[in-house]
Amino acid sequence: MPKEATRRRDPIKLVRRSGQWSLEFNRLIAVDDQVMRPERCHVAATTDVLRSLDPNCPPHRVRDAEAIMQQPDDGSERVFELGDDGWVPASPSMNSQRPLSRTEMMAVIGELQSQLTLMRGLHDALLTRVVSMEGALQAKAAKDAEQTSHTGRRVPSRRDMLAVLQRPETPGPLALDGLRAADAASPAHAATSVAETPPVKAAEARAEAPPEQPGRPAAAAPPPATPPAQAAVAAAKPSPGRLVLPTSAEVIECLQLLAADVVLTPAATIVPADFTDFYVARLIDASEEALGLILINQRAGAALGGGLLGLPLTAREDQSRRGIAKDTLEGLNEICNNLGGLVNRKNPKAYTKIRPLERVNATALPWVTNPAATLGITTPPNGVLWLLSR
Repeated sequence: MPKEATRRRDPIKLVRRSGQWSLEFNRLIAVDDQVMRPERCHVAATTDVLRSLDPNCPPHRVRDAEAIMQQPDDGSERVFELGDDGWVPASPSMNSQRPLSRTEMMAVIGELQSQLTLMRGLHDALLTRVVSMEGALQAKAAKDAEQTSHTGRRVPSRRDMLAVLQRPETPGPLALDGLRAADAASPAHAATSVAETPPVKAAEARAEAPPEQPGRPAAAAPPPATPPAQAAVAAAKPSPGRLVLPTSAEVIECLQLLAADVVLTPAATIVPADFTDFYVARLIDASEEALGLILINQRAGAALGGGLLGLPLTAREDQSRRGIAKDTLEGLNEICNNLGGLVNRKNPKAYTKIRPLERVNATALPWVTNPAATLGITTPPNGVLWLLSR
């Protein structure tokens, strides 16, 4: 292949980059005997190179190229193409970027490293602060959860309660009796039980209590009751058909097993005359006659029923003002069922069934304002539960 063909160049460009002039041209390279491929070449721009690249180039084109290369360098990139009309600018001027020296490059790298170190320090400080804030929030959430959490409720065995309801003539110990065994031996518990015992129990206790004698131990066998004491016990026994109510301690313990976080105290007030704010559960006999009542006002019902369900105190307070919700009322019915079991345990020969809670109708229960026996339990603030016997 002719040498001129291998040195064909079209077009030729005169380029200034970073203050250095060079020539760019295409040169055909033989791949085989019949195929050639173009290759872009870059060489330094000199007069000898210009003349050797294109022998047919007029001398004045070479002089024009030398004049262009002698122009002062303003830091821009210049590109000229050799055409029929001479060297023509091929592209607008652009600022060139001078290659950085080794010293300048090391300075840039050092600055980048210092900035990276600063960013790492800021990141570590921010991460430490976030971790401390998350720890404080978790501690606060755990404290709030601990304050609002409710202790576990110990509910009496339903098997025992069912046994009492089904066989009232053979009373047996309930699950809550075992819980009272440890406290029954303490003097404080004995004093409280005597103070809260109804007249019948007080008379029986006085009849069975041994007289104090100097030099005799407290555990000595009591002497036989005197005839006056036996007469007092017989006079204090209830008439047939009248229910004997459980003691305040038994009722409070049963309620605390169901609603452990509700504060309960014996009521020091008398049965009110107005039952507008009350619910009633009737204890009826086989002839559907009410022998006893469980009266609960709305505030005590919200506290006890909500305590059985584990509702927050704010929800119970809201229901005590606006009305008891359906789920809370169902929980309150369960509490009344347990109280009814206590009443049946005290009256094995006067078995009663308990009706669901409803609003009080004083006309249907004329004796509600004049009961034979009463037992009251209060919940703060102004909540009250009454057990009445006809």
